Amino acid sequence: MNALEATIAQLETINVTIGSVEDRVTYLIAETQAPKDYDGFGTLSLVEIPHGSEGRNPTRIVLIRSEHANWQIPRYNSGNFAVAKPTGFTGIAVRKHLVEALYKGLGKSRE
Repeated sequence: MNALEATIAQLETINVTIGSVEDRVTYLIAETQAPKDYDGFGTLSLVEIPHGSEGRNPTRIVLIRSEHANWQIPRYNSGNFAVAKPTGFTGIAVRKHLVEALYKGLGKSRE
């Protein structure tokens, strides 16, 4: 197993279905300090966790489409940004932030 395969294997997945089963997308849940400029088409940035250190990029929780992982992870790595399994950020928390992002994108409140 090479380094890319090992990284992908450690990441948790989440399936998102909007509408019919044909609209199902599988995402890998990842943590990176890469800026959004490194995100490819279909990668969603869910949460930014700022650092107290000046000049340090925030840690981001991102959803990488599984079919794009072989491109997206090396893209982050090309800028010397690691990709890892988020610590303390479970699938339940991801779902909560994903739903909030969808509502925000629609201009609606969850209440």
